[in-house]
Amino acid sequence: MKNLIGGLFAVLCLSALTAHANAQSCPALNAQASQRSAVYQPRLSFQVAGQKGFRTYFYTAPSEQCRQKNLFLIPKDSVTAYEEISIGNQAWISVMYVQNSGSTVEGWMKKKDFKQTGKAGF
Repeated sequence: MKNLIGGLFAVLCLSALTAHANAQSCPALNAQASQRSAVYQPRLSFQVAGQKGFRTYFYTAPSEQCRQKNLFLIPKDSVTAYEEISIGNQAWISVMYVQNSGSTVEGWMKKKDFKQTGKAGF
């Protein structure tokens, strides 16, 4: 019985450490991606493609594990893209979205969810 309890405790500790490591890896992934990405010069404008009800999420780094659950854009929202990186079969763009209030949101998004609309003026 002691071995079973000890084994369960070890599994729980390992699970907690793995979750902590995954959460900590998003800033590191973001830094690595920014060093290896292709910078857009000039900046490019993109618009969210998709049907009504579609959402495309912001990520703190170009990885599924870094999705920000309540931060997303909907069709016809526009962003300015600064850089792009491909990881596996997924292309990611680093973007800035300007809200109606004038405040900005920045992060990584999946390029496949957008259509390019032009070049940004800065």
